[in-house]
Amino acid sequence: MSDPFSISGSSALAVQEQASVYRDAREVHARARVTRRADPPAIEQALDRLDRALDSGQPLSRDVPRGYYINIKV
Repeated sequence: MSDPFSISGSSALAVQEQASVYRDAREVHARARVTRRADPPAIEQALDRLDRALDSGQPLSRDVPRGYYINIKV
């Protein structure tokens, strides 16, 4: 008995590539969970300030100078 459904070669390759991307993303996520950030205190304070602004539920103002919400050098 023949199966009425088939997967073309290019579709099968796309599924394999997608599985590889998901596997890589899981690995990155797992490493990020166990890696400690070593940011200087100024960066941690700036990120905390930005988190508070985002958590307030109010939209960020668009008429502020660059670096108003977060001003760090990477």
